[in-house]
Amino acid sequence: MKRGTICRSVCSERGLAAILGLCAILLGLAPGTARAGNPILSTSNPATNGNFSPTVIGGVIAFGAQAIQYTRQAPNGQLDPGIAANSDVAGVYVNFGWSSIETADGTYAWSQVDNAVNAVIAGGKKVVIGITAGVATPSWVYAEGAKSFGVVWDRGWGYTPCTNLLIPIPWDSTFQAKWAAFVSAFGARYDTNPNVVAVKLEGFNSFTSEIALPLTVNEKININGHSCTGPNYPKKWQNVGYTRTLAEAAWNDIAADFASAFPNTPWEAMMEPATFPPIDQNGNLLSSPEDNQAVTDVVSGAITNYGDQFVLANDGLSASWVWKTEESYASQIPTGYQMLNSPMGSQLAGAVNLGLTANPAYLEISDPDIDNPNQASTIAFAAASLP
Repeated sequence: MKRGTICRSVCSERGLAAILGLCAILLGLAPGTARAGNPILSTSNPATNGNFSPTVIGGVIAFGAQAIQYTRQAPNGQLDPGIAANSDVAGVYVNFGWSSIETADGTYAWSQVDNAVNAVIAGGKKVVIGITAGVATPSWVYAEGAKSFGVVWDRGWGYTPCTNLLIPIPWDSTFQAKWAAFVSAFGARYDTNPNVVAVKLEGFNSFTSEIALPLTVNEKININGHSCTGPNYPKKWQNVGYTRTLAEAAWNDIAADFASAFPNTPWEAMMEPATFPPIDQNGNLLSSPEDNQAVTDVVSGAITNYGDQFVLANDGLSASWVWKTEESYASQIPTGYQMLNSPMGSQLAGAVNLGLTANPAYLEISDPDIDNPNQASTIAFAAASLP
């Protein structure tokens, strides 16, 4: 592994940011061509110099909230000393919510991102940045007219389980305009930073930095003493006019925004089989629990339009499962996998071994596993086996 050259990394379990693409197709723009109000930067990033190959972005990437530590001595944050001292770790993935950065329309508070990026750089590692929309969408976006979609929190971390939250409807024009403007500002600040080797493609989010919409049916939620039944999400999506065509267009618009804002930086879409609700192009329910055709459509389109600047990722790698659909694209574009759990503990070695069979450019491994001396040989093996 070329430890100093990794291009993208990850810091928290799920994140915040954007994903865009079909806009270039719909508007007849070539990849990298800007939409109105989203200009392309002319300055290149010396971290990539237009080279988006696996050797540029490959390696072991650390993720997890513990990667950046805040103390009285380091109030702006410092990189976990265990990560900083580990030569087998190439980079760190740091993640934020949109609402914590754009506090009002066009008003940006970048200090928390700057501080985390600077802490990783000071620790001698490269940086991958994710900024998530979904439940982290600012309230002012809805106040300005963006249409919302109700969801129920079903995780054992973050919000209280069973909390009712909002996400934006991905194809809503107000949301699209506000997200595109944010991605443009994001790119203007970080696209040419030589230490930022990748960003996460976000904007088509729900609960986390995964590019995925909620699609469960009456999920029974029972977490930490909180019990409730989740919605019938496919039915709710039908009620707001969801079609495969609208969803793919929204995904593609977000991808195009990223391509425009980050012409010098690879962007990673963290996807999974259950990305799109089981609804076809006419708004009818499918018999399967998710829409695999939509996944194939947007991934194939991104490969055609953006080549190896587009990186396909997944965050469900375990000792018994690797996403075979993603593996099938490894000969065309860089791919990467994040571990299913933090920490993986005794399952880490098996997950690394299985993940390596899929020929990824990088593996994201949690901070607790990296700091565990019993995992040192597994981390070293992963680093030596990756580009």
